[in-house]
Amino acid sequence: MNFNYTLVRSKRKTLAISINGANQITVRVPLKTPLKRIESFVKEKTPWINKILLANQANLSRGEEIINYKKILIEGTPIPLFIGQNNSFNDSCVCLKNVKNCKTVLLSALQEKFLALFYSLSKATRIVANSISFKDYKSRWGCCSGKNEIIFNYKILMLSKRLQIYVIIHELCHVIYHDHSKNFWSLVKKFNPDYKKDRAELKTYAFITKLY
Repeated sequence: MNFNYTLVRSKRKTLAISINGANQITVRVPLKTPLKRIESFVKEKTPWINKILLANQANLSRGEEIINYKKILIEGTPIPLFIGQNNSFNDSCVCLKNVKNCKTVLLSALQEKFLALFYSLSKATRIVANSISFKDYKSRWGCCSGKNEIIFNYKILMLSKRLQIYVIIHELCHVIYHDHSKNFWSLVKKFNPDYKKDRAELKTYAFITKLY
């Protein structure tokens, strides 16, 4: 094996491997699983792991200009990004004094449009959240609290409208089901029949959540 992974032991009953878009591998196992069993399990999954690592690396290479802050995604379209001049936004480029200003600039320019989309989907699904806000998450696109308060990663504004719709519907469905049970996914499918395709594509943009 030519890769490293993070081992997480918990009260779960099965062994599982997950790989995020940044090629970080996590192996989750029951508390008392012997190390030899873990190593054997990872070895068995090596062909699959290598396949995912290669696919993710291709996505990362494709987004090299974004990772290097040469371009920025705006609603799914990469446009030039300039650092160190001023804070401004238009259809042809984005200027930031510092990458940390990204949240303020994007929300100022795109928040109203996104919220209009959110409330139209809320009306269509007849699911209402108690509040909506934005945060700079480093590993997720959104969150629905136990009080049905939905918080979106502001970087959702970088995604295409189709993927924004998927994330919105996903979080709205969490207002009804605060888990990822079969009932939850059935509800997601009701409002977004092609959600599996959107979910898979969304994973290719996971590296964006680590930026800015």
